[in-house]
Amino acid sequence: MKRRTKVALLATLLSILLGINYWHSSTQLTDKKPEKISNADYYFENVVIKNFNSDGQITSQLGAKKMEYFKKTNISQINLPDIIFKSKHSSKWQLTSATGELDHNENKIRLNNNVSIIELNTIRKTNILTELLYIDLEKKLATTPEVVKLLTQTTHTTSRGMNADFELEIIELTSLVESNGFKNEL
Repeated sequence: MKRRTKVALLATLLSILLGINYWHSSTQLTDKKPEKISNADYYFENVVIKNFNSDGQITSQLGAKKMEYFKKTNISQINLPDIIFKSKHSSKWQLTSATGELDHNENKIRLNNNVSIIELNTIRKTNILTELLYIDLEKKLATTPEVVKLLTQTTHTTSRGMNADFELEIIELTSLVESNGFKNEL
C-alpha cells in the first residue's frame, strides 16, 4: 500500500474514533437528570395574589419573589414576601421581609428577617423595623414579641413587642418603650 493511502486511511480511522469518543462523552452529559431544587409540591416565581372586597376593590395583596407550596403541611415557604394592606380609610401599608411562611389552613403568615412596615401614602413617612412578625391576613392584624424600631421624620422609638391593626391604622407598642425626638432641619 502506498504511503499516501496509509496516511489517509489512518487519518480517517482516527477521525472516526475521535468522533465516537466525542459523541459518547457529550451524550453522557445530557443523559444526567437535573437535580431536584426542593421537595415542594408546587413552585411559583414572581407571584402576586390579590384579595378583593364585594365592590371589586383590592383590599390586600401578597407578592413574592419565590413561593414553594408543601401539600402535606398546607404551608408555603416564601422568599422576599411583599404584602400590601389597604385600610378602611384608604391608606396603604407595605410589609416586606427576607423570608416568610404562609399557613393556608389559618390564612396567617410569619415574616422573618429584616421585616419592614411602611405607611405608603402619607406625608409622615412612618417606617417600622423588626425581625419577626405574625400576621392574620384576613383580619389585617399583626403582632411581634421582638424589638421594634418605629422611625418617623422627627422621632426614633424602640419597644419590645408590638400589635398592629392595619384596617383601623392602630399601632400599639407593648413594653419598654423609649423615644428620641429630634428637630427636623428640612
